[in-house]
Amino acid sequence: VRWLYRPAGAGKSAIAQTFAQLCAENGTLLGSFFFWRADSTRNNAQRLFTTLALQMAISIPELRATVDAAVAHNPFSPTSSIQSQCETLIIQPW
Repeated sequence: VRWLYRPAGAGKSAIAQTFAQLCAENGTLLGSFFFWRADSTRNNAQRLFTTLALQMAISIPELRATVDAAVAHNPFSPTSSIQSQCETLIIQPW
C-alpha cells in the first residue's frame, strides 16, 4: 500500500500513476485506487476497499471465492464503515 499526501498540484497523481504502471508492468500490482476531487465516485473513501478487493480478486484468482463469500455474508459492504470494509474485504480474505 502506498499513500501519498501533499497539497493539490504537488505531483502526487503523476508519481502514483507512474509507480502503479511500473508495478503493473512487472506483475506486482494487485490493484490501485486514485482519489479525484472532481469525481463524486472517487472523492471519498467509500469505494476504496470494494474497488481494491475486486482488483485483488482479478489479480489473484484464488482470492475470488473468499472475496465473493465475504460480500455474500455482508451484502451491504459498500455502505458499511470504512474500517469494516477493510477488515471484511481486504484483511480477512488473506
